[in-house]
Amino acid sequence: MKAFAVALLLCSAAALAQPPVLIGGSVARTGQLADLSGEYVKGLELWQADVNARGGLLGRSVELRLADDESGARRAAEITSELIAEGKVDLLIGPFGSPATLAAGVVAEREQRILVNATGAADNVHKRALRYVFQLLAPASEQALPVLKLADRLGAHTITVFARGGAGGAMDRLRQEVKLAGLGLIESGALPPPTLMPANYPPLIAKIDRASVVLVFDNTLRLADIVRAMKHAGFRPRAFVSPDVLQADYIKRIGVDAEYSIGLSAYEPRARTRGNADFVRSFEARHKRPPELYAACGWATGQLIEAAAARSGSIETAPLREAFAQLETETVIGAYKVDANGAQRAATAMLVQILKGKREVIWPENFRSADAVLTPPAWGRQ
Repeated sequence: MKAFAVALLLCSAAALAQPPVLIGGSVARTGQLADLSGEYVKGLELWQADVNARGGLLGRSVELRLADDESGARRAAEITSELIAEGKVDLLIGPFGSPATLAAGVVAEREQRILVNATGAADNVHKRALRYVFQLLAPASEQALPVLKLADRLGAHTITVFARGGAGGAMDRLRQEVKLAGLGLIESGALPPPTLMPANYPPLIAKIDRASVVLVFDNTLRLADIVRAMKHAGFRPRAFVSPDVLQADYIKRIGVDAEYSIGLSAYEPRARTRGNADFVRSFEARHKRPPELYAACGWATGQLIEAAAARSGSIETAPLREAFAQLETETVIGAYKVDANGAQRAATAMLVQILKGKREVIWPENFRSADAVLTPPAWGRQ
């Protein structure tokens, strides 16, 4: 027994004597992106503490080396170069946001160093062939695709869309997929400007196909207005969907009338994704509130690094790159699998419904936290 204890102590000492795994990245600690990037850092640091408490990465402690890029893409590229040349990091994590990730990714690719793209969802990040940059989130152009699943489940033959200019990429992809699915797409343009509301809403609502799924890309003020107008008209579509349904002020503006609305989300604390319950508990214990998307991106980045290291059995670049390229796994964000350019091809936005005032995941099925209420009751009967 004593011999076993001595051997265990010697092994532990040997592990502690190994140099740490150095993971570097530029993050926006100052500038316009600092608040959002701060959430990303919280998730990364929480994962670092967790993995080290479990014995580290392949028996080596993890050390994060994060430098402030001041919310600038050019500075992100400079920091990435410095971390490789001077910091001697083993691998890189992406900066916050797509422009900085694109700039840092160019450097990582040139120097043949692995970079996990944690938050850069823009399609142009992986538009060219990248062998060393691997995307975590679903591409932005795929944001609206879950409405096709909803239409199929409802037996709806059309999708009616009101979209502001910023939804261009998502709309282009939706048009392609709707055509392939044999569905009708009714595009009614953006909602009327605030100065013309609510007078323009009754004729607008009259044009909506009652059997349609209604998808709106607009802010919560306009969403609240159209819901009020639909209620006044006694009209309720098969499903009312918008990314901004999940903004806190949407429910505040219309109260109980927000019930049954459906949002699109890249991450939900209630989702039954791999390791999410443990992540949420750890985050709440440290920060006294539930995590949001970018904190989850930080934690999920760590999950990916662990999975790739376990597959390769090494943190050397060549085997680890191969592991990231071939890996099929799941994080708190959802599924992970990339194409030859390192672009995410397995992750998807979740459909999240407001039920009894709470956000509940209703799709994908294996992530759901509650049963969906589709074709909701008439106004005043819920």
